[in-house]
Amino acid sequence: MATQIFCPKCGEELVANPDRGYLECIPGQMPLSAELEKRLRECYIECTRNPVDRIFTYNDKPHGIGGQWFCPGCAEEMTEMTPGDLRCPECNRSLFEFVYSLVERHPHKSKDGKGGVDRRAEQLAPADNTCTSLRHCRLQSV
Repeated sequence: MATQIFCPKCGEELVANPDRGYLECIPGQMPLSAELEKRLRECYIECTRNPVDRIFTYNDKPHGIGGQWFCPGCAEEMTEMTPGDLRCPECNRSLFEFVYSLVERHPHKSKDGKGGVDRRAEQLAPADNTCTSLRHCRLQSV
């Protein structure tokens, strides 16, 4: 059984902050919310369930997620083999279930320490700009 979780945004090991009681990515200055930490632990530490495995869609069509992502279980860089299907090439687990929370609720600083605003939601918008945030897109199975 795995004993560590890696940051889905940079691949660094998430560290327990004993003073605050949560996991965080130190380089990205990104603490995890309790709900995200619980779900990641279920899927990658306790292995009590598999992550939800779906494809991101917009207007009932697969839509690319974009950005750079890493597997929380093995730190491998993840790629979209087809638009909207973000999964680890090593363990084959999907990141779909966690993308909304990571984009909308977990800003991550870049490696140079700048930022803190995650622009992946803008990358997810269709070319016609009808969707400005994941909140306005539908997440469903294809």
